[in-house]
Amino acid sequence: MLTFVNYLGQAVSTAPVAKSKSKAVDLDPYHKGWRVVGLPPGAVEDAEQEHKKKSFEARAAGKTILDFNPLEWMQKARRKAVRSKPYSIHDAAAQCAELAEKAGWTRVEIMEIRKGEAP
Repeated sequence: MLTFVNYLGQAVSTAPVAKSKSKAVDLDPYHKGWRVVGLPPGAVEDAEQEHKKKSFEARAAGKTILDFNPLEWMQKARRKAVRSKPYSIHDAAAQCAELAEKAGWTRVEIMEIRKGEAP
């Protein structure tokens, strides 16, 4: 039988460690708040500059690339949260969405967050 020791010379146990039981999955979703998401100001311009940079590199490699379409990009772009912490009241989220639109955010929407579902 083999015995193992650590760097201090103390014996180390090789017995398997008992696994703890995982918690039961709660299938009953509940409301966790409201999140305001959208496209920040300047995001379209940044994406266009990135597209120009990549298209220049692709053309140098001999590949053809389509022109930048801002409407298509806005439909596919992942929206960012205006505020990292969700609002607990819908009216507060609505005010935040209004202020975000005034500040230049586009495609602003209010999403309900529920436990057990994707936001």
